[in-house]
Amino acid sequence: MILQKCTFVLPIIFNSSTSDTKLVEKLYGLLKEDGPKLIIVEAPAGFGKTSTAYELLARLCSDDSIRRPFFMELAKDRSATTFRYLLLSQIEKNFQTQLKNDIVIKNIKSGRIPLIIDGFDELLSKDLDSGQEKGNFEEVETMLSTIADLLTDKSKIILTTRKTAIFSGDKFIEWYFAQQDKGYDFTVARIQLMEPTPSDWLSPEQMAIIPNNISQINNPVLLSYLRYTPKEKFSTFTDPDILVRSYFDFLFKRERERQSLPFNSIEQRYILGNLAAYFAACDITADNRTDVMDAILTLSNGMIKDASTSDRDERSLANTLTNHALLDRHSSGKVGFINDYIFGSLLGWSLLDKKEGVGLIETLSTRTADKLIEACSVWMSNNRIELAQALYALKNLPQAVMLGIDRFLLGKIIHSFSNQNISGEEFIGLLFEGDGIWFNCTFTKCTFSNCFLDFNRISNCTFIACSFDSNQVIGDETSCFFYEGSPFVTEDMCNTLHPLDDEVNEDNTELDKRILCLFYRKGSQNTRINKISTITEQLSESYDRKVILKRIERLVKDDYIITNGDNAWIRKAGSDYFNTLR
Repeated sequence: MILQKCTFVLPIIFNSSTSDTKLVEKLYGLLKEDGPKLIIVEAPAGFGKTSTAYELLARLCSDDSIRRPFFMELAKDRSATTFRYLLLSQIEKNFQTQLKNDIVIKNIKSGRIPLIIDGFDELLSKDLDSGQEKGNFEEVETMLSTIADLLTDKSKIILTTRKTAIFSGDKFIEWYFAQQDKGYDFTVARIQLMEPTPSDWLSPEQMAIIPNNISQINNPVLLSYLRYTPKEKFSTFTDPDILVRSYFDFLFKRERERQSLPFNSIEQRYILGNLAAYFAACDITADNRTDVMDAILTLSNGMIKDASTSDRDERSLANTLTNHALLDRHSSGKVGFINDYIFGSLLGWSLLDKKEGVGLIETLSTRTADKLIEACSVWMSNNRIELAQALYALKNLPQAVMLGIDRFLLGKIIHSFSNQNISGEEFIGLLFEGDGIWFNCTFTKCTFSNCFLDFNRISNCTFIACSFDSNQVIGDETSCFFYEGSPFVTEDMCNTLHPLDDEVNEDNTELDKRILCLFYRKGSQNTRINKISTITEQLSESYDRKVILKRIERLVKDDYIITNGDNAWIRKAGSDYFNTLR
């Protein structure tokens, strides 16, 4: 989308199966466009971000018009404490030592060296990656500002990252326009990889014989395993749990042979499950190799000691286990799990089996809980319920974690949630039970499909640019506000703008002035794109949310503002009206 001098590209949605030629060619096409561009590829763990980055790297290397793409894999290098020093460190490692950093940076800015930064979320601290963006944006802003310094001339920078609130939140939008005010004239493209389906990964022949009870699995790790599983074995996967265990048994058996381990699949799962619990308790994704060895020894419950021999003592066995295929050795010397799905699954089993390491866990951070819930959401219902009960017993769980447990493990809302801001989420088959309530929550660009929406339990909530499909609805939704009209009333009613009580007699010029002011850059007459949710949040301390949103609707009705979902910008008539108010 192009707006006057501002160009801010809205998210491009790709199914994760398109992390192949189509997506790579889309990225390649963006890189060939004129002007500096920041491209953000977002997806959950295992959805193909790193694979896409490598395929794009190969595509660029085949292009003789490009000097040399520069690939930074942050998951395997945290040798520097700040992104700027990490960038300089990587330049020194990847380019000839006699080539000065400023020459490489000059070529990045000129576009001759496209910069691919894989795993940007690895730079986020546990506080930053908590599903919230407010109050913690300063550290991210420092990293992004370093990147902004490179976005001049024809530079192209690609970031891959897990989906966080950072790039979809108001603070990032504000940061972008602040860079524009400083003279950085770059565009942003956000590409989101959505969850896959079996038909994206499996052939029609495989789909014809896959059991119905695993046909809804959307985990790319399991789907890739299914893709290369002999057809005759498909019939053995009678439920998702058997499929998951088969996948891990395959890995454990292969590792036992590769390293001559004296531990069977159950024992390996026990040991690594305790290590996952240790990581969760410390809220870390990796640790020093010696600390990992010590944790493995301490939490093995004597299993390693019993398996030791004169040829392979306890320390030697623990060292061998740190080289396990499910663990990843970073260049910084730290050891972590090879991906979030492996970590989440092992942590889930450790919680169910009440293993040694579970005693260390008092609570879970949002980022750890997200990995756990994502991995275990494919389990059978009885195991998901048991895991949910184990998680509910922990202390001080953030509301975002509780909501995730309700949604993905139980498939129903059983707790009370208030003042939550939820953006870009998909709710499928959701219902409310027990004490389940949503009060004073804001949903932005969310999708509700096949849900049972009980408006006796959903009150004073705001829905902005949300879509509703095949839902059952009971109760009175009038306590909630649906920007652009309620989807649960007739078309005639939906197209009629009803004023709030006393709106006709109320002077709204001051509120109109404050709303329209937010479409102007600070200290400038240049207008900018803004978000309805941002405007509402910024003015909510002085005005009721319903009043704000109703006035925005009125400004749209009067042709002063144009909206597209959550995005909005001011028309010329709106600028003229604003000038009369100042």
